[in-house]
Amino acid sequence: MTGGRANLVPQDANFNRGNWLQLENKMAGCASLPIGRLRYSIGANYPNSTALIPNNLTMEITNQSTGSAVSMSFSNVDGGGPNGTTDRTRGVNWLSSQGCN
Repeated sequence: MTGGRANLVPQDANFNRGNWLQLENKMAGCASLPIGRLRYSIGANYPNSTALIPNNLTMEITNQSTGSAVSMSFSNVDGGGPNGTTDRTRGVNWLSSQGCN
């Protein structure tokens, strides 16, 4: 789509600009770690085969050196759902423990 916007994974605006953004900002602080230290896996789960917007997003981050990992699951709604803030906090704290500032 030339000159237009494209969402590979459409997200609820409040979630994308809130808990998800806070995780992304914390991940940006991992730039000082050795290349390849952390592996990020993102999943988008759709409610059926015709849906264009996922109803759930997952994120798993693994420290390739130690095997330590954190997994989070968010509903694609305001705040990431009822556990959105809890999972975001757990992810941010885990990233901090890995040396991301």
